[in-house]
Amino acid sequence: MPPPRGLDFLIRNEQGRWAEELVIEAINNETDFKAVRYGISRAVMVENYGKWVEYWRKYQSVEKYGKRPNVLVFHKNTFRAFEEELRRYSNSFGDESLIPEEIWESYVRKSICALEVEMSLWRASKMPDKGMKLPLRKLNVIAPMIWVKEEDAIKLENWIRRYGKPIYVIQVFYDLAYIAQLKLIIDKANRIKSAQNEEMRKVLMKREGLIVESQKYADEVTGVTTTKTVYRLHPAAAMLFGELIEPPKINVEVLEDKNGKIIPFLRFSDGKLKINPEVIKMWSSLMS
Repeated sequence: MPPPRGLDFLIRNEQGRWAEELVIEAINNETDFKAVRYGISRAVMVENYGKWVEYWRKYQSVEKYGKRPNVLVFHKNTFRAFEEELRRYSNSFGDESLIPEEIWESYVRKSICALEVEMSLWRASKMPDKGMKLPLRKLNVIAPMIWVKEEDAIKLENWIRRYGKPIYVIQVFYDLAYIAQLKLIIDKANRIKSAQNEEMRKVLMKREGLIVESQKYADEVTGVTTTKTVYRLHPAAAMLFGELIEPPKINVEVLEDKNGKIIPFLRFSDGKLKINPEVIKMWSSLMS
């Protein structure tokens, strides 16, 4: 499979990288857990397309069981036992994400859970339907939703079947972040899709707090626009992951494609996330 390309992909990749780094830093600095990159690296300098092509080819050869989640979470005491060993592997292969699955497997089984981290360009606290309760009063809500593409959910389920570890999806906004277990989202989606008619489907979506809909996306590989099913979970059915107690810095930068097209984009950096103590309790319960 050829690597994803295009300026839209580069921009999403860069903004996702910031969200991922924000979450990893908060976990590692505030808690007894250690977050480690595992899935495809958003830190690769994709502005250099040749480097990106080389990285993508290597990554495709190591990703085996559906889709690797972005991040693995370990208890720090567990992680210390193999931290140096994992660092040597990372240096040997060039990046944690390029360590073959055969080597990763024994470490993955020592993890607490895994994370998928996404980013949205909204100030969550100002979205008008943020405080709506279940069942939702309407479906066209403007709220800080957790987004999952159905095709990604299917691939991540394959990974869960292999390792038996829960995956949590974290959606980072400008000021807040929300979290939900992927299994919760998939179970809700399955109940909604089992509806016998469209009217019952709408009732179930309001009850579950999950919008299942089709949206058009430009394919990251071919550039062709395709229709994909997405799941959007309302915060009333999720949990607050944390609050940004220091806002990110935002710089306006410019990308230029090979044909000379100019696209401005927002590059996020810094910021500080304070994690909800209930999340720490939830992850601690996975160890018992």
